[in-house]
Amino acid sequence: MRIRSAGPDDIADLARLNAEVHAIHLAAMPDIYRPASADAIEGWFRGVLGDAAVVVLVADEDDALGFYRALGYDTLLTRLTRPL
Repeated sequence: MRIRSAGPDDIADLARLNAEVHAIHLAAMPDIYRPASADAIEGWFRGVLGDAAVVVLVADEDDALGFYRALGYDTLLTRLTRPL
């Protein structure tokens, strides 16, 4: 397994993986989550990968891929305290 920073070439794979996880969240908590198209998810990842305060790491091995997103403290604080 190799762990590395995610890049633009990973967006389609990250979006596919995220869509599976998002479907579970949506089924469990439809009052909080809303449906998202593949284009919307890919756009979200493009924005995240362009944010210098966010680190996205991917673990890949053969055809398997996983990801982890970490926010910088300032970004996390802003996102946690802004109104919904």
